Amino acid sequence: MAMRDITLPILSFHLECWNYYDCRDISEDIYKFVNIAIQRGVENLNIDFSSSHSLFSRMALPSFVFSSKTLSILKLKQITLNEVTCVNLPSLKALYLDVVTFTYYEYILKLLSGCPILQDLGANDLRVELPYSEGRVISLSNLIRANICDIHIEFDWLQNVERLRATVLMEKLPYTFERIAMFHNLTYLELIINYQHFPRAWMFNGMISCLNIVPNFKVLSLMRFVMLTIVFFNLNKKYLFRYIE
Repeated sequence: MAMRDITLPILSFHLECWNYYDCRDISEDIYKFVNIAIQRGVENLNIDFSSSHSLFSRMALPSFVFSSKTLSILKLKQITLNEVTCVNLPSLKALYLDVVTFTYYEYILKLLSGCPILQDLGANDLRVELPYSEGRVISLSNLIRANICDIHIEFDWLQNVERLRATVLMEKLPYTFERIAMFHNLTYLELIINYQHFPRAWMFNGMISCLNIVPNFKVLSLMRFVMLTIVFFNLNKKYLFRYIE
């Protein structure tokens, strides 16, 4: 890879590490591979440590990744972000984070705030090592799609999305949407909720709040873990409830 002509770009680079019992021996090689890809103007970067030794998940992503001018798609799985000093990803349109560990909650805010044209966001099971602190993402004004299965991503960061799929804690459902001023662009919403041990009135109270703040609502799909699906259609403010057991 290092012998490749420096004038030839690397458009896509996928790094997947398998079990290796002394990751210290190859961590420097991984750093070099990623650095070469960034230098060659990589647009699609996928780093997956999910199949590797547990020590790999503690490896930090090199900080130079967060200053790439060419990255358009970034996928990270089972990796640690313990140094996020400055993020400037002007070309990033898609960001997918799966079981990613952040040393500080502020690093999540920095990462998202440094992606000004982000259109597609996926977040699943993010971990924060140090205590939670309040904060807000500067802007996700270009966000179109979001798939969120994580408590660290706030709904009021996603106000401009058109399509949203999210897992919501049942006990927080009636209050979740109160923090959102308006979802002006939302046309599709899918919520995954476990309300097996909660009264259905909790769910419907939360959904009434939701429908009131979504002016362009077209379709809503709810799934709970006991597999009840509910679809809502906006018919001039008259909502059709369809139950599929």
